[in-house]
Amino acid sequence: MWIAERGQEQDFPLLVDPNSTALIVIDVQNDFCHPDGAFGRVGHDNSRMPSLSAALHKLLAAARAREVFTVFVRATYDREVTSRPLAQHRRRLRLVESLCLEGTWGAEWYDNVGPSDAPNEVVLTKHRFDAFQGTPLDLYLRSNGIKTVVVTGVVTSGCVESTVRDAFFLDYSVVVPRDGVAEAAQAHHDAAIEVMRRSFATITDVDAIVAAWRGSNAPIAPSWKAEQRASRALAGWDAAGFVLVDEHGLTDAQRSNAEALASAAEQNDVPIFRVRTIDSPLGCGLFGQTSARHVPFRSNPKSSPREMWVDKMRRSAFADTRLGLLLRTNGIAHVALAGADRLPGSLLATALDGLDRDYAVSLISDAASLAGDSMAQTGIRQVSSAEIIARWQLQAANRASASLRSNDPAVGGPASS
Repeated sequence: MWIAERGQEQDFPLLVDPNSTALIVIDVQNDFCHPDGAFGRVGHDNSRMPSLSAALHKLLAAARAREVFTVFVRATYDREVTSRPLAQHRRRLRLVESLCLEGTWGAEWYDNVGPSDAPNEVVLTKHRFDAFQGTPLDLYLRSNGIKTVVVTGVVTSGCVESTVRDAFFLDYSVVVPRDGVAEAAQAHHDAAIEVMRRSFATITDVDAIVAAWRGSNAPIAPSWKAEQRASRALAGWDAAGFVLVDEHGLTDAQRSNAEALASAAEQNDVPIFRVRTIDSPLGCGLFGQTSARHVPFRSNPKSSPREMWVDKMRRSAFADTRLGLLLRTNGIAHVALAGADRLPGSLLATALDGLDRDYAVSLISDAASLAGDSMAQTGIRQVSSAEIIARWQLQAANRASASLRSNDPAVGGPASS
């Protein structure tokens, strides 16, 4: 079964490969960690924080020696970013003056656990427990080819666990060193570690990660460097998926080209993502959105690894749909886009959203109802169906040739029995 193959565990040194792993350090700030900080003043036991600091300094030293991509996340909770539910939570904790206010000592790094001037160390500010909410954290990770995140910091059952969950949901492999995270209540820490171990992360300790990074024989070639980024960009054009939006709105000639593209995609093992705009009254927006050109809701045909269906209720095929999830899961880096502009601006919105999510995007102009100046001004590449089919055929031939070579003992493939 495919689960047995896709779900194979990686050896730990490969899982935390320093060239494709990011270290995330969450909320190591005075108000959370220092005995005189906001948490300390309301009675939190911060006696574990010096040990956490020592462990993180050791981990950061190893990360810096290997030029690991590192993200320092800081929290601030000033009035303009504190919602009513969050304020209610703060009041229940007796934090009536909030905490980590911008420009205060409480918001500063605790015990010098902070960034250096290295180009691979970035700082993000968050205003919710989850470090992905309202921040460019995922943008930084995906832009720099990160596959695994090592999540550290405070507090274990709050911001750390919230971030771990979201990283897992975004298809990153997640590693949590139990001595690289902390909180005042040991019972809460232990419970959170067990929840993460069971469902979301590999649990280890700082020394194991340090040993893996120091013992790595791989050359120092982190994925954030220009040469590696260029290599990924070149390879990404060959990781293609065919996204077809509202095909029922195409002209006869455009539909014929779209059908030829779908047939070629199937023949050349290019996944197809069929997107349709549906009419759901409860999903209609209040401003600037019309359902007049939507098609009535009906069940989608069953999806398969070769052909997947996506329903949308906004212009962009990425907006509140599963398209991004499907593209990530299937390793797609290049979106070949075709279809109809049933809602004015749909294809342009989808193309721009694809670019903003770091996909290469090609508009197949003779299988699309929108082309020309509106796309040309964006810099989106426009190609013909014949061009894209020829590219798919070449990619399929290259994959077949590589497969033959990998199975040929004369070129290092497995020997026959």
